[in-house]
Amino acid sequence: MAVVPLKPEYGPTLGQLLSPRWRAASVAARGVVVACGVGLVALAVAVALTLEDATFSHGGPVPFSFAYRGLYRTGPDPGG
Repeated sequence: MAVVPLKPEYGPTLGQLLSPRWRAASVAARGVVVACGVGLVALAVAVALTLEDATFSHGGPVPFSFAYRGLYRTGPDPGG
């Protein structure tokens, strides 16, 4: 990977600042940090999927589609 030159007046990058502490950390601490990062990504995906509107699309002679916040499949009422 190519390195982009950085002017000295812009100082060290975040990676350069954190690198000594990351290398000095134990394997267990690194694992905890990586697990927390994966957990945060999974939480962000779950929140995004939960807040996204439900959609329904039907193709055929007369295609149609719609989106609705509370669109969930339910069963018919008894006797319906």
